[in-house]
Amino acid sequence: MKCSDCKNGKIFGLFPLWTENVPKGKRKLFTQITCPRCRGTMEVPEEMKEWVQQGAILRDRRITKQMTLRDACRKLDMDCVILSNMESGIIEPDMTIQYR
Repeated sequence: MKCSDCKNGKIFGLFPLWTENVPKGKRKLFTQITCPRCRGTMEVPEEMKEWVQQGAILRDRRITKQMTLRDACRKLDMDCVILSNMESGIIEPDMTIQYR
C-alpha cells in the first residue's frame, strides 16, 4: 500500500529550532523531514495497513454522527492528537470507541 502521507518519502515538518549546528539565519519554520509513517520507503508497513483501514472506519462513524474531531474528543475525554492519529492509522485504533 502506497503511503498517502508523503511524496518521495518526505513530508514537511517543523524545523528543530534547538539545532545548534545550524546558524539562526539558516533556520526555517518548516523543512522536509523523513515521513514517520513509511520511514522514507513510500510503502506503508504491514502492521499499519490494517490500522489505516480501521482508522477510516472510526472516522466514518464520527462523521456519520456529524461530530467534529474536537467534539468527539471532548465527549470521549481524549486528547485530539491521539484520536487523530488513530483515525489516520498512525497508531493502532481503539475499535471499541462509541460515538454518542
